[in-house]
Amino acid sequence: MAVGVVLSQTTPPRIMQLLPCSAMLGKLFVNDVIIAVDDKVRPVKNTPMFIEAVRAATGRKIKIKYRRKEWYSSHVKMLPMPRPGWESFELDLYWREVDAPLGILIHEDSYGRIVISMVQNGSVASKMLRPGDILVKINNKPISNKYVAKQVSLSIL
Repeated sequence: MAVGVVLSQTTPPRIMQLLPCSAMLGKLFVNDVIIAVDDKVRPVKNTPMFIEAVRAATGRKIKIKYRRKEWYSSHVKMLPMPRPGWESFELDLYWREVDAPLGILIHEDSYGRIVISMVQNGSVASKMLRPGDILVKINNKPISNKYVAKQVSLSIL
């Protein structure tokens, strides 16, 4: 099993990066704080200790206790199909606290739409957004170009 997790040097350690090969993708996220692995009395203090604890559990389930500062809820509203084979929807995300990197790259396509070109694995955005998604509004503010998108998203954080 590929653990693929890089932890900070702080105590308790915080997830800094999840590699694409990680078995933890979709379960742990960037900025999660690792509290314990398998309820061990000795806390995990660094990346090698975490990897060692996870690998020791090969062939059985493992319990990872972590703390996540963020909370969000979402609401998806399906919209009429713009053309056959296409999906269209409106997605509202509500965040209580965000201290994690957003983790997206955007570009303006030839039609002037703001398109997500890359989503970093394990980032806040990786929970809901995918490459190819089109940004229309951020906090009910229309997005006319990538500079407006950056300005609006920075004002939120």
